[in-house]
Amino acid sequence: IPSYVADLVQVAAWLDDHGQSYHPTDTSS
Repeated sequence: IPSYVADLVQVAAWLDDHGQSYHPTDTSS
């Protein structure tokens, strides 16, 4: 799996868990 695809999957899972808006510039969380 390409790393960028894995990143997108992780973001989608994070959104599902938190139900919050995603800020691409916020890499601390």
